[in-house]
Amino acid sequence: MSKTKENELEQGYQEEFQLYQSMFRINLEQNRAVKSGDMKRVFSLGNQKQEIVSKVDQIESRLSPWKKKRSESEFSLMNEELSALIKKIGSLLKKILLQEKENESCLRVFLGDIGQNLEHIQTGKILHNAYSYHKRPARFMDQKR
Repeated sequence: MSKTKENELEQGYQEEFQLYQSMFRINLEQNRAVKSGDMKRVFSLGNQKQEIVSKVDQIESRLSPWKKKRSESEFSLMNEELSALIKKIGSLLKKILLQEKENESCLRVFLGDIGQNLEHIQTGKILHNAYSYHKRPARFMDQKR
């Protein structure tokens, strides 16, 4: 593999690794926000993660020509640093995926609680309307107008 190609790949993967580290930290913060019920923060962090994904996509498109030209023999000749970096990225992506699943689970529980609260409120409204007194006094049949 040529040094230029190797350097370009290593630089791109290093940028991706840093972005994925940021995404993992955001996932942890998002988990805390879900558990505390701060949905504005959850959505804000989700937007930050989307920006990171866009940046990773840009890096991937920049690296795509280098990756396509790489043959199997070149892959086996990849330097140890680049190979280790790719393994670190893979490991970090697994952590991110696990954290995403945990966040999703916590969010489902939170939304289930909200659903139960809404049902309780709706029942309360129905009961309130059924038993509330109207503004006009009741009329009895034996009373004259």
